[in-house]
Amino acid sequence: MAYATSSAVVSLCVRLFSVSGGAPSASEVNDWLDEGAGYIDAKLSNAGYTTPVASSASAYKLLRNLNATFGAAMVEMSRNVANTAAGEQTRGAMLESRFWKGVDNLLTVDLSALGVPYTSAIYAGGISIADKNSVEDNTDRPMTAFKRGMFANPGAGTTEIGTSDDDEED
Repeated sequence: MAYATSSAVVSLCVRLFSVSGGAPSASEVNDWLDEGAGYIDAKLSNAGYTTPVASSASAYKLLRNLNATFGAAMVEMSRNVANTAAGEQTRGAMLESRFWKGVDNLLTVDLSALGVPYTSAIYAGGISIADKNSVEDNTDRPMTAFKRGMFANPGAGTTEIGTSDDDEED
């Protein structure tokens, strides 16, 4: 489900939609909006956020604008454009670049402060006796390969003088 509407795309590409025959159909624009929303949702989901984001979340406006930017980029790229010189970009390429930078910037802030629920975290073993017991009781979980002290120096914990290998004289 797209975050933006085709009217938001029209507002970014007014000159294309004001000329008859110069703009793509509404269904094409809606397909591009769905595609852009899919990219946004995939990035957010991979970062552990719940998707799709509810319209009541403060972050929704950011997502709507990003989604509209993607739609506008696709509209601009859909028309015939003369080749550009090396190093130059078309308006469509600039809008697409803006979209991807915006998506990457989304992941640099805590979106949970903007109303996007964070659903997953890395499990690092638990912090309570109950967590430890539940992990040990779970028979579907693979057994751990390492134990505490497994690679410890055998003589490191002794207090006797002359028991380590370094103190031996030839």
